[in-house]
Amino acid sequence: MEFQDYIDAFSHLHVNKKQGKLAPHKAVMLLSVIDLVEDGTLQSNVILINDRLKEQFRKNWDRFVGDSSVFNCQFSNTFAHLSSDPLWTLHPLNVNSIPKEFSIGKLRECYSSAEISEELFEALKDKNHCAHLRAVLIGKYICQLFE
Repeated sequence: MEFQDYIDAFSHLHVNKKQGKLAPHKAVMLLSVIDLVEDGTLQSNVILINDRLKEQFRKNWDRFVGDSSVFNCQFSNTFAHLSSDPLWTLHPLNVNSIPKEFSIGKLRECYSSAEISEELFEALKDKNHCAHLRAVLIGKYICQLFE
């Protein structure tokens, strides 16, 4: 994919809409992944279900969304449901059925990790590309919460 394709994909995430607002969950998760790439925590395109990612998601939720009367902070569901977008591929474990709602325990029971493309991972390591993708996410999914 070309970089413009990633901009388009980030701009057109499959999200729920509630009370006229786009759900910010996937944007917050992707912002968290960007943060972990930037600080060197995430060193490959495989995204593990771990406490560091969960903490960064919570930190970004508090920073960008806060105490919303419309949306709740939902790390596990967001991690799983990002697979409805072409950016995010889940690595399932050997399970018979995948639930629609996830606790952190159920998420870890069903999936080992997620993966983004190597090209996207490389783009996230580039400061200019990273800043552009961050701006797209904040502009489309975060700013609209406060309009």
